[in-house]
Amino acid sequence: MATETPEYAAFCRRVIRAYARRVAAADEVDLGDMIQVRDEMDAAIQAAIDGMRDRGRSWSYIGKGLGTSRQAAQQTYGRRRADHTDGTKVPGNHSGDMQESRKTSRAI
Repeated sequence: MATETPEYAAFCRRVIRAYARRVAAADEVDLGDMIQVRDEMDAAIQAAIDGMRDRGRSWSYIGKGLGTSRQAAQQTYGRRRADHTDGTKVPGNHSGDMQESRKTSRAI
């Protein structure tokens, strides 16, 4: 783990709380923008978990970090998203490759 990660996470939490205060005093359109930020955060969590899995981390390890069981972590994050919300491909996403190999094995 990088030594600055806990400090960076604390900084992000402060920014999110400040953003919530600003949106609370703003228009309803700004609330919709906040939902988009939440969706980006969900995609970022998925990308972080995908990266951990690509680096050989177990579901038990990831579940511990999430404060849940390995089964719950795998059920929630095990299916990799084909794309991030910004349209970029998820690194290491081989779901299409697996489907293709299943088709090939059935044909044999």
